[in-house]
Amino acid sequence: MVKKVAICGCVPHWEKAPFDDETFEVWFQYNDRMPRWNRMFELHPHDKVRHATHRPLWLWMAAQDGSRPIYMKEPHPDIKGSVRFPREKLVAEFGTWFFTGTAHWELAMAIQEGYEVIGLYGIDYGSDDERRKQRDGIRHFIQIARDRGIEVVAPAESLILNPGYLYAMDDNEWLLSGVEHQMADVDRVRAEIMQQQKLLDLQMMNANGARKTLQHALDNWFDRGAAIAKVEEA
Repeated sequence: MVKKVAICGCVPHWEKAPFDDETFEVWFQYNDRMPRWNRMFELHPHDKVRHATHRPLWLWMAAQDGSRPIYMKEPHPDIKGSVRFPREKLVAEFGTWFFTGTAHWELAMAIQEGYEVIGLYGIDYGSDDERRKQRDGIRHFIQIARDRGIEVVAPAESLILNPGYLYAMDDNEWLLSGVEHQMADVDRVRAEIMQQQKLLDLQMMNANGARKTLQHALDNWFDRGAAIAKVEEA
């Protein structure tokens, strides 16, 4: 059987991963909406992940039953299924220059373990300076995979498999096409956020109305008490 794996990041087109195709394993970084998964990767130091900012991630990992591996920098007794990530094996084979993101480690592991089809979903590294600096690294491992005869796939809206710009040779049509797909994704996310904001605004209006009603009742109670006190004093 052909070994296949879908590596999922956090860009919206992670949803295009073949979750319904059981011939694909699913590897991912934290996303509590993941329909199914086989391996999870959280490679940051424990203290960083346990910090309040990332507390939901830590609680999610702690709630897992240990039946599937959670790769970490080091195992932790609170995380059932946590295993030490085998970084030494990967560095020995691929060197140290290009491991600039979690997906890079995952892709290198998939290459080393002999997967024949590797899908990259929700992975672009094009949104800001930090991500763009990571893009060359992921493309380095994509090229290694292709050189070894591994099929690498990604959804149409991803820029990750678009050819690099050939200096003085190419125009930017391929880039514009990818950007248009990404803008459509961003517009969809913005629409969802706006809908959520409308709901929150309505909930806040109802809460403000309820509080105003309660405050009015409380004020009347104090006014009535003061009036009764004056009558009794008289």
